Amino acid sequence: MFHLRQLQCAVALAEAGSFGIAAQKLGITPSGLTQSIQRLEQHYDTALFMRSRNGVSLTPTGEIVVNGARQIVQRAVSIEREIDLANS
Repeated sequence: MFHLRQLQCAVALAEAGSFGIAAQKLGITPSGLTQSIQRLEQHYDTALFMRSRNGVSLTPTGEIVVNGARQIVQRAVSIEREIDLANS
């Protein structure tokens, strides 16, 4: 099973196209981001990103995972907002 944070990492990396930029956006180290992505890739037993000197891009499987991850992350944020409103 994967964790929400790993999905957030995958979305951030896909949007940034760079481990350094995505890590900075998330407030974590590049090595922490790398570990999260590696865990997701191990979970799915395939590469989600193609790495090159120019940055990273999604593999076909990565596109599927990141599209789903965006929905899950957005829903998690929505749940948090709903709870905050209910408790205020």
